[in-house]
Amino acid sequence: MKILWLLLVIMSLAPLLNFGVFKKAMKEVEKLYIVELLISMFRTILGLVIVLFFNVWTGPYLLVTVVWWLSLGIGVAGLLLPHQIMDALPMMTKKPAVLKALLVLTLALGLVMTYFGFFA
Repeated sequence: MKILWLLLVIMSLAPLLNFGVFKKAMKEVEKLYIVELLISMFRTILGLVIVLFFNVWTGPYLLVTVVWWLSLGIGVAGLLLPHQIMDALPMMTKKPAVLKALLVLTLALGLVMTYFGFFA
């Protein structure tokens, strides 16, 4: 699990530090449904694996379980409703404050879970 939380920190910090490049990449992804489908498949597979092997609903692990259930749900939604997901992407590139807020929340979650994974 520790590696996944570190990966979350890195993958949310990198776009924050290079926001201009990230925004351009997001505009390109808006046109490619295959990218969303691949990301959704990855989220679904990873979410299923984690939920099946790590489904603890007590103590500090509750947050971990909820995060992975959400990831699984988002992955399934991306597979079942790709057009709706792709239609939401332009909104995020047109409103950089929303995108930055999501990245900051993701970074905070990754940092908290990394702390619990290594030190708590």
